[in-house]
Amino acid sequence: MIHKKRMPMDLVKKFIPIFVVGFLCSWAIGCVIQAGPDNPYEMGKTSSANITRLNKLKIGMTKDEILDLMGTPSKLETPETEGIGVEVLFYLTSFNYSPNMGWQNVDYTPLVLERGILKGWGKNYYEQRLRSPQTPKE
Repeated sequence: MIHKKRMPMDLVKKFIPIFVVGFLCSWAIGCVIQAGPDNPYEMGKTSSANITRLNKLKIGMTKDEILDLMGTPSKLETPETEGIGVEVLFYLTSFNYSPNMGWQNVDYTPLVLERGILKGWGKNYYEQRLRSPQTPKE
């Protein structure tokens, strides 16, 4: 029985397609993970943009004007109030991320709307407004 001696080049040719497919799969998975919504770089860009946009807000803006300026909020809340249609839009404005500790101190700025009109924003306004049915004094 004659055995054909395998040449190193034969092995290389056999494993190149496997290597290429493995590399492409790993690269694609890495791209999906890095482009996800929990990517610190993307969240940093989002929070910076939100801070810049918050400076353009004006009391009396409508919800549509706010959404045009700020985009989709990270969170939305409709607290129970005494017959007044209150809606709170939350936008990401700061966070800390550590590869060892994960996400910490994720902070959202609340925008408080009554009957679709912006009445105020910020944690102090939000806390004061939800404790009292009256509009906070400025």
